[in-house]
This record gives sequence, C-alpha cells and structure tokens, in this order.
Amino acid sequence: MHTRRKFLRVAAGAALATPFIATPGLARGRVLNLQTWSGANSTPFNVISAWAEALNERTNGDLRIRVSPGGSIVSASETFEAMRNGALDAHYSSLGYFATLDPAFIILGDPGPTYANPDQLGNWMNQGGGIELARELYDRFDIHFLRSIYYPSEQFVSKTPIHGISDLQGLKMRIPPGLMSVTFAKAGAATVNIPGGEAYNALQSGIVDAVDWSTPAVNMQTGLYTLAPYSIDARHSMAVIDLAFGKRTWNALGADLQGVLTEASAELDLQMKGALVSEDAAAISSLESGDEVEIITWSEDEIARLREMTQATQAEVATSDISQRILESLVSAA
Repeated sequence: MHTRRKFLRVAAGAALATPFIATPGLARGRVLNLQTWSGANSTPFNVISAWAEALNERTNGDLRIRVSPGGSIVSASETFEAMRNGALDAHYSSLGYFATLDPAFIILGDPGPTYANPDQLGNWMNQGGGIELARELYDRFDIHFLRSIYYPSEQFVSKTPIHGISDLQGLKMRIPPGLMSVTFAKAGAATVNIPGGEAYNALQSGIVDAVDWSTPAVNMQTGLYTLAPYSIDARHSMAVIDLAFGKRTWNALGADLQGVLTEASAELDLQMKGALVSEDAAAISSLESGDEVEIITWSEDEIARLREMTQATQAEVATSDISQRILESLVSAA
C-alpha cells in the first residue's frame, strides 16, 4: 500500500507539474475540509488523499485539502448542508444520498443499465451535456458540481444463481432504495432496505439471500463471497460519484485556483479509474481462478430487458423539470 500510494503521489505531481501563479482570491494556505463517502482504508480514500497531497505540493501550499473519511464530520446524507453552512468545503460522494432533495438526483445518481459501461456514462457526463445539467441542479443548492469521478460497474452477490429477470422472482434481496430497488421489485424480487453495516449479518442469518453492495473488489474485501458464492454481473449499477464544493468556498477561491482545481479534477478522474479498474481486475481474476465463486454475466438480451424496465421506472421517477431534462439527455446519448 505504501508503494502504491507513493506511485499515486508521483503520478499526481507529474500531472500537475506546470507552474502555479498564486492569486489573492483565497488566503494562502487555508485548509479546505473535504469529506469522502468511503472509509479510511479504502482505495478511493487513498487515491483522493494522495491527489490532495500532490495538489498541496503543486500550489506551494496555496491549495491545502484535508481529506476525511465518510461519516467522520457529518453523515453522508448531510454533506450538502455542511457545505452550505461552512462545516465542509467540499465532498467526494454518491449522488444517491441526496435523492430526497430532487428526483433528479435519482435519475443522475445511478442510471443503471442505461449505458454499456462506465466509460460511456463518463463521456455523456463530461462531453455530452451531463456536467452542465449537473451544475444547474447543484446550483439550486449553492453547491458547485466540479466533475464526476470514475466509478466501476457493480455486481451483486447471491446465494443462488441469477441468470436473468425471471430468477429475481421471490429473491430476498438487500438493495439500497432508489431506481433499481423499484425496478427489481417490479421484476418480483422481495427487496429489503437494510443499512450497509447490517448487510453481512442479514445475509449470514438468512434474512436476505442476495446483497447489492458494491464492486467485486469491495464485495470480496467485506467477505460477502464467503456467504454467497454467485457474483451477478447484470450491469444494474453504474453510480455517478461527484467532486463538489460549496459555492461560498468555490467563489472565494478566485479564477486561478478554480482553474487549477478544474484541471486537477480531470487527473483525479484518471487516477481513480486506474486504481479501481486494477483493483477489480485483480479481484475478478482471483474469483475466476478458484472454484468457490461463480461470476454470472447476464446475456445482452437479459440486460436489454432490464434496461427497458429501468427506463419505465426512470419515467415514473422524473417528476421535476430538471429531472426530466436530465433523463432526456441521458437516454438520447445512450
């Protein structure tokens, strides 16, 4: 881990090696508080911490970001308000935590199987109009959406083989509330909203037979495959993870520091992709080389069926003007 973090620091420093000219927009050396949605020992936390360290060095201390793990300052669902009132300056988080603010966060936060892979989703976000719509949405809450940061497609774990939609019938499944929980329930799954910290015990005790948790690497790290020997690749979840700043902080930075952060955020996106893709590839290779866990990849026909069901749910959920415009752009680019 030490070697890997050193590599990330060097890579981030090289990517940000152009000279920096200080501006009076923000007092030199002010520490900006950023809370992540991930734990202190997670790969995303390590990557963004190394990125922040390189940014500090790059700007000679004029941009200092203190990175805190999820829940250490406020709960994940409270970071918007914390950025508004100054308790936080920024966050790196999942849009799903803010679904109650506007249905647009549901539509944008995890489009499910709308796209074939996270790269296609990223292309829409950064080049197809997604970032402009996200910024319009965030502006309403005095938050500046800086950029979406790469996150891989997830797989859910199951005690029984799930090859397609019909196998979801009657499946007791822990899945977070949102677009896909509604869609899976329509398919016949008995969806249960259990806090993440209780998912392992629920699977172990038989309260549920399947858990929608995270990527193969994280599923492995949390021991879920010791209880559920099937990893289901249904392309059901491709979360949008953001890097955002409170407007008060963002406006105080000044144009030069804003430009540095904008450029640096693109590098963070690439660094996060490299680390998470590598981590998942290693996990999948480990699973495939053994005989204890089977990865079941749904056929394109089954994924198309799931996509059609998801689009029906999206249309029902998109009740605000901004959510409808996000959905129209999202689907038209797919």
